[in-house]
Amino acid sequence: MELQRAKDHPHGRFTLIFKRLPEGWRIVHDHTSAAAKPK
Repeated sequence: MELQRAKDHPHGRFTLIFKRLPEGWRIVHDHTSAAAKPK
């Protein structure tokens, strides 16, 4: 999956924790780490 924005293209790693609730699947935790800027 890649984040697309109009003026930049940030990148890194992410982890999502999902939980199935009566309403359906929900993200209950998000950890995101940005990658170092290219030289």
